[in-house]
Amino acid sequence: MLDCISGGRLVAGLPLGSPMDVNLAYGITPMEHRERYREAFELVLKAWQAKEIFAWNGKYFQLGQVNLWPRPVQEPHPPVWVPGSGSISTFDFAAEHNVCYCFLSYAGARAAATMMDGYWEVASRKGRDANPIARFLQLVAVSETAPAPRKSTRGTSSTSITSASTFRGRGSRRRGTRTTGAS
Repeated sequence: MLDCISGGRLVAGLPLGSPMDVNLAYGITPMEHRERYREAFELVLKAWQAKEIFAWNGKYFQLGQVNLWPRPVQEPHPPVWVPGSGSISTFDFAAEHNVCYCFLSYAGARAAATMMDGYWEVASRKGRDANPIARFLQLVAVSETAPAPRKSTRGTSSTSITSASTFRGRGSRRRGTRTTGAS
């Protein structure tokens, strides 16, 4: 619907991660989270592209009649961005599906450059061009004086990261909540 309303300007952000409290509220274990996401991703792409009604009988989702209306304006579907915080398996997923990997950086340009260099290596190994399949979002603050942005944003990065990844004080760094190689 948004693609139609915007005249074909939708960019679909499909983040893989979510705070653990969301998963736990829906009874989703950390071990099945990525597999469930991948199935949902394939379902959404198929629904956007299908010209006819179809049934979906996946491991996690069973839908007798998928009939998307209105269909997206953009063909074959709106651009997809997969935001992430550095998981190697998310790098692989974005490169395999030839979608934009969007690194969410709160740690500065050097840290972002290191992370994106890792992504470019994965993309290159999978035969993908360096652009336009990746971006990164950097927290930036400006002010009239040099010290003011630092002072006014002190704690913003850690607050943003903490609020987006905690469940009763236990963040997404808990064992079993991130894939191997994630940072």
